[in-house]
Amino acid sequence: VKNCSKPVAYFTVFNDTVCMNSPVQFADSSSNKPFITNWIIPNATYIMGSTPNDTMPFVSFNSSGIYPVKEIVQNLYGKDN
Repeated sequence: VKNCSKPVAYFTVFNDTVCMNSPVQFADSSSNKPFITNWIIPNATYIMGSTPNDTMPFVSFNSSGIYPVKEIVQNLYGKDN
């Protein structure tokens, strides 16, 4: 018997207060084994070879502010954000 549930999106951020142009890393902690991850992070630049589809991307911001972060995860049984 296997778990046939859609994923539940959840992520953590390492150091949520940083200086401009400093690296920030996000980490997918979603449940139910998503196989597709997509990050929507306005005004972010993906750095260190990261892409919006990585499970642990690094980004930086070139202006100060508070930025919303959205993670969309998907598996065979559905998606969540």
